[in-house]
Amino acid sequence: MALVVLGLAERSGSSAAVWVGLLMLVALPVAGVSMARVAHPERIEDRLLRLRVGAPFLESIPARDE
Repeated sequence: MALVVLGLAERSGSSAAVWVGLLMLVALPVAGVSMARVAHPERIEDRLLRLRVGAPFLESIPARDE
């Protein structure tokens, strides 16, 4: 992808496209890794799976009326 960004910037003569492309190459994977850790297994047994979840996931679940 970096070569594509550099090639397009070379044709247009714009160095801003290079910087935006390089920023995207760094920022998008970092954002993806942080979003991927919303829920992950904490303990796995024969018939039970315990998940550890983040606060945004818990806040998205409506409260149960008992």
